[in-house]
Amino acid sequence: MFSGHVCFNDGPLEMFICPSRTKEHESVIASTCLAKPVHMALLAVKCQPGKTCSWDPVYRPAFGPSIDVDLMWHDEKSGKTKTQNAKEWIRDVKTKKAMKQKWIFGGSQWWVDPDTKENVYFGDSGELICLSNFSTATIDVGVESSAANGGLLFETFSENIPPIGTKVYVVLKPGEYVKPEKAPPKKAKEEMEKQKNNIAGSDDSSSENSSVKSADARATESGSKANPKSDK
Repeated sequence: MFSGHVCFNDGPLEMFICPSRTKEHESVIASTCLAKPVHMALLAVKCQPGKTCSWDPVYRPAFGPSIDVDLMWHDEKSGKTKTQNAKEWIRDVKTKKAMKQKWIFGGSQWWVDPDTKENVYFGDSGELICLSNFSTATIDVGVESSAANGGLLFETFSENIPPIGTKVYVVLKPGEYVKPEKAPPKKAKEEMEKQKNNIAGSDDSSSENSSVKSADARATESGSKANPKSDK
């Protein structure tokens, strides 16, 4: 369990929970703790991370233990403590219903600073519990969701979220282990590489033709300037 507060309740979401002073503009809850202590707490209850999402050679979602998230807060109107599953605060953009997809403990990534030799945990920069895929996410959504080309799948379920500033306690519950998706067959990989090479060759050709056209255009433009009445 850890605490935080409601920091955003109306709009599209890339995160659900971020550490304070990181990505509050796209998260529902800002946590009072960093992502690393949450990671360590899960390890303490023998919940080992899997791996974060990948896009090489094709998209593969994060895999590892699923994580259920419950929220507790004091409701000012009723004067009572309320408990609700976090998915009820998140709405699927297409169905307009509460989120159904699982969260997965991929475990983010570590990096050693060459100058200070300090171990840096990438999830501390904002990616604690995500709704858009990040290879740096401590806990990621187990389905393809991206900010690119309007690919975000989730938004706030505003009517279920208490007012901004409300203190919230977050309870994480490890669940079933989600296995990694199978990699595409070798032939499929080779075909994808072939397509990439063809596209790259096509781009080079287009670039070359574009350069020729640009040179012709410059020559024409230069001639027009030298003979301003040539078009008449």
